[in-house]
Amino acid sequence: ITGLGKGGAEKQLTQLVCSSSKKVHHHVISMTNEGIHGDDLKKCGVSVTCLHMTPGRLSLKGLWRLWRCLRIQKPNILQTWLYHADLLGLIVGRLSKVPHIAWNIRCSHMDMGHYSRLSAMVLKFNTFLSRCPDAVITNSHAGRAHHMTLGYNPRRWVYIPNGFDSSFFEPSVNARLAVRTALKIKQDGLVVGMVARNDPMKDYNTLLHAMYEVMLAKPRVHLIVAGSYTQLLESALPISLKNRIHCLGDRSDIPDILASLDLFVLSSAFGVGFPNVLGEAMLTEIHCIATDVGDCNVLFKE
Repeated sequence: ITGLGKGGAEKQLTQLVCSSSKKVHHHVISMTNEGIHGDDLKKCGVSVTCLHMTPGRLSLKGLWRLWRCLRIQKPNILQTWLYHADLLGLIVGRLSKVPHIAWNIRCSHMDMGHYSRLSAMVLKFNTFLSRCPDAVITNSHAGRAHHMTLGYNPRRWVYIPNGFDSSFFEPSVNARLAVRTALKIKQDGLVVGMVARNDPMKDYNTLLHAMYEVMLAKPRVHLIVAGSYTQLLESALPISLKNRIHCLGDRSDIPDILASLDLFVLSSAFGVGFPNVLGEAMLTEIHCIATDVGDCNVLFKE
């Protein structure tokens, strides 16, 4: 995988590996570093290797480390997560004579204009090479459909939707009271929230503009946003609404934050496959609104 930082793919990989059968031996390779999930994986008894590659740069030393790791481990299956790992895993995996390689697509329609030229080139190479892996796994119907329009033509598609541990996400009166008290929100306030990193695909601009209009008409409404770099949104807020829009940045208590909400909103504009946080909000039994991206409509129907 490209890394083990905060993100839906990284979280799903960790949950999958840590909850799978002990008969299966896992070894996780991060192209960058251990991120926030390295320790969790190690606690589960999973070996973790870091290639220490710089994001956006090709490192011959990193490729050598990957080749050497695969030659030592001799895996039966190499499963790669996300575009860059798909490409490098395929090339080095074949050179290392790994018997079976499976790619793993976690997104749908990506607007590559918001990202580096290298990422766009990697996607083009992957499209051209999509017949090479034994299978391409996708966690969403939308992801498969979009990549087919790009020209992906794998030997086999495999659909594996995201899974959740329902014991972590459930309604909690205590959590609702605690989060609202900490943020100085009255208990009769109407709290809207979104949990996602501050990234173009999440389209926080649209969410904030919509909430400005709502808040002007409804004085009891508050907005909570949490996720990497969301604290940076605070600088653009009008002074009159700063005490009603709470930009929390990274948080480790996401189940509690979700339990404090009356309404969860997902404003993503593109790129979504199977949104983890939408499923988590549903498990918490709060009302949800989402843009029609990825498999959001499938989640609502099911």
